[in-house]
Parts: sequence; C-alpha cells; structure tokens
Amino acid sequence: MKHQSLTAGSIWYAVVLGVALLAGTLLRLVANDGPFPSSDHAELAAIVTFFYPRSLSLGNSWQILTSVHGTLPPLLSLLSTTAIGLAGIRITEWWWNLPFALAGVVSIVVAARFAEWLAGWRAGMLAALLVAVLPIHAVLSRASGLSHITLMGLCQLVAIWCFMRYYEQPTAARARAAGLSLCVALLVELFFPVLLALLFAVGVLSVQGETGIWKRLARTRQLFSAPAVLLAPLLIIVATGLIMIANTAGLVPQGGTFSRLFAGSDRQAGIYLGAFWSNGVFTMGGTGFVLLLGLGALGLPSLMRLERRAVPLLWAIAYLLPFVLFTRGNVYGYFLMGAMGLALNAAIVLSTLWEQKRPAQLLAGVLIPALAAVLLLRSFSIIFGISTSLSPIIGEGIAQGGLYRDQGLKAAAWWLRTTTSEQTLVFADGKFEPYQIWYYVRRPAIAITDAVTPEEPYQVLADRAQQPQFYIVPPEHESLLYAHVEGRPRLLLTVTENDQPILNVYGPAQVAPPTQLEVSAGNQRFDQDLGNLAAMVSAPEE
Repeated sequence: MKHQSLTAGSIWYAVVLGVALLAGTLLRLVANDGPFPSSDHAELAAIVTFFYPRSLSLGNSWQILTSVHGTLPPLLSLLSTTAIGLAGIRITEWWWNLPFALAGVVSIVVAARFAEWLAGWRAGMLAALLVAVLPIHAVLSRASGLSHITLMGLCQLVAIWCFMRYYEQPTAARARAAGLSLCVALLVELFFPVLLALLFAVGVLSVQGETGIWKRLARTRQLFSAPAVLLAPLLIIVATGLIMIANTAGLVPQGGTFSRLFAGSDRQAGIYLGAFWSNGVFTMGGTGFVLLLGLGALGLPSLMRLERRAVPLLWAIAYLLPFVLFTRGNVYGYFLMGAMGLALNAAIVLSTLWEQKRPAQLLAGVLIPALAAVLLLRSFSIIFGISTSLSPIIGEGIAQGGLYRDQGLKAAAWWLRTTTSEQTLVFADGKFEPYQIWYYVRRPAIAITDAVTPEEPYQVLADRAQQPQFYIVPPEHESLLYAHVEGRPRLLLTVTENDQPILNVYGPAQVAPPTQLEVSAGNQRFDQDLGNLAAMVSAPEE
C-alpha cells in the first residue's frame, strides 16, 4: 500500500512532532526529583545499589539478573548510574528516573514512525501527539521503580514493527532483527505468553500473497517458527524458567519475570467489567477512555478484514482482554500497553476520517483536539494532582510516578546514617517499606510491605528477640509506638515541613533536647553527603 509522501505535510508533521516531544518531555521530567514515596518507586534504585558489583570477588552481584521485573531495567540503571557517578555528579532521584523518562520520550518518536509506516504521515503526527499526552504512559515514565512497564511498552512496539517487516518481506536480515527484538522484549516482559500469541497474530494481518485465513495461519506458522526468529528467544525463556525454579529452591533471592505470572492475581476466570472500567478510567480519564474505546470500535472492521493497519488495535485487545477475564490487584499500571495500542489505533482511525469528505473531516476536526485535550488534562491530574471543574469527567487521582508529599524519610535517613553505626537495628512504620528503607536508611531494619492496618508493623515487634534501637514513626502513630514498645523510647529527631512535624525518630534516652530538621535541608544534606557513587553503592559491614 502506497501512502502519501511526507513532503506534502512535512511542515505540519515536523511542527506537531516537535510540540509532542516538548510536551511529552516536560510531562515526564518536570518536578521529577522528589524522594521515592513508596517501595514501588524505590525498588530499582534499591536493587541496583544492593547488588552493585563493588568487587569482582563478590559472587552475589549476578543476582541483579533475577529481578522479577526483568533484567533490562537494572542493567540500564546500572550503566547510567555508574556513568553519572564517575562524572562526579551527585546521584539523586532525578538521575535514577532520567533514563526511563527518556525511554518514554523515545516511545513517542517510535510510535509516530510506526503509525506513519502503517497509515501515512497524518497518522504518525497524531500518534506522536496522543502518546505524548497519554496519562498512564506519561506518569509511569517518570518512575524508575516502574520502569519495567514503560520499557515493556517500548519493547513490544519495536518487536511488533520488526515482526511485521519480517512477515511482509521474510529476508534473513529481517528474521534476525525480529528475533533480536523479541529477545530484548523478553528481558523485561512479564506476560510472555501474551506477547508470543500477539506476535503470531500480527503475522496473520501482515503476511503477503495469501488471502484466506487458513492460508495466512499456515504461512505465519512457517515464518514464526523459523530458527533464526525463535531459537534465541526460546533459550531466554528456558533460562528465565530456570531462574524461577532456582528461586523456588531458595538458591536465588528473586524468581525472575516468570514468577510474576504466578503472583498478584487469584487467577479466577470470569468477566470483571467493573474492575476493567475503573482501571481504564483511572489510567486514561473517563472521557479519554470512552473516546479511545469508541475509536477502537471504528477500527474493528479493519481488524475483521485482516488489514495491517489494525495491528495497533490487535495489540490493545491482546493486553486489555486478560484484565477483563482475570482479576489482579493494583493492575492499572499494566494498562499502559493496551492504552498505547488504543492511542495508535485512534491516530490511524482519525487520520482516515481526516482524509475523507467534509462530514468525516468535520468529525475528525472535533475529535482530534477533544481527545488530545482530555488526555492532557488527565495527565496533569494524574501527575501533578491538578483539579479543575472538569475533573469529575476528566478523571481524578494521582498514580505512581506522580507528585506526592515528602514523607520526611530522606531527611531522617541522612540524620540516622550520620549519627548511628552501620549495624544499628531500625524499625519503620508501615508508611515506609523495605526498598525505601534500604535505599535511604541503609541499616538493618524491621519493615514490612503493604501493611493492611497501621498496627501490623508494630505487632511484629512482639515476636522479635532483638528489639530495634531506633524507630521511624510519623507523628500520628506515636500512640502505636508507645502501646507496643516497652521502655517508652525518647523522641530524638523531628523532621518538619514549614515548621510542621511530618516524621519523628525515637531511640534511647538522651540528655540533649530533640533535634529539629527542616525536610528540604535534610534532603539537600543527603544528596551532598551521600549522593556520590561510593556512598550510593556502599553496603553495611557484615
């Protein structure tokens, strides 16, 4: 199929792509230097610093490859952090997040070129705009701890494109490119059976010279199973399975990406339209989700005719349907892949309307700015918590990667690390989780993940033979501390924000009055004293 030449709309294409890149970059980088507010945010930084290869004689550094969120995020973070540290730059949260924010920006360009390749320059231009302001993509691109999801979306898109090129012209070079793209995707893919099924189905829409569905299936099977395409990916799948088995046997600390197939869901099949709807509204906004689904419905005839332009819609269905049929807690982040498919499909459908006669052009003229506007407004609310009178229909609530209030942990951690020994046992309130404590406090700690009740972390203390020396507790939970700890620990430090206490540290009795530390000052001292590469990757002495 021959599309319009880019020269006919090169100025518009360049302008819109530039605006999309600027908007996408600002959404992903502005105010992205705050302390990690949860273990989900701190996870990657904690894993990299814990397993950092400090010496060739340390055998456990390779265990960084067992991460449940894939090997690609920690490897990229390891390389970028090392380069930044060796350059003498203080390693702050902004630098941890930067590589993956840039991956989100790269996704905008790849989406634009892919849509242009499928349906012409107008589709490419619109794809850049819609992906740039896609709320769930923008917010998750800001968080290094959620980087596996951003990378999943990018790697899947590249793999789909490479496989389409291979199916359409199955040369040896394109077979190798397809196999390599799948190998890279498997280094971060959490749902590899879905990815393999999707890439096979893409072939049914892409193979040339066959008209009947059965002939297309036969040709796709022949091309998909070629050793140059599938051998290396199968070896990675086997290796990842062995990591999961090793984890089950207690030989490695984490079970690799396969372990996520057996966790986080009760795997009870059913029709969960309510959960699907609420997740979709949260990630794309109510109006945005409705418009994207409506444009998806307009793309169904192309899918039924097995047209190549329907591949993005097929991608969306493949990664959204499982969350209709199965339940999974805290699932909304994984809507990113389906949302990208819906955005690309919307760009293609809208470009088709744009190229038709006047009534369709008018409809496109209304839908394009409306969809871009509602997605942008939801991006503002999902990242920055900005509310307007339209919020009830646009969508509300901040997602992981958005701006959260400083909890004071980073400032308190600076005080603890500069006043206590490396073997000091610390207790953390349920507001703080293990990855946060490792990254900031870097002390042996009693901390739990996903506390169900505020009392749960304190109840754990009753079973501990060795009691903590210091307690990190928010002011509102002081009564819980005194109810569960004998000897009434003394207040040693209060972290304040605008002179209001936000976090306390308790410990052994002392004569001096409690210290007060403004959170911004403590954060700056942490970065200055503990942000260099040597301190960042240091480990407590055994």
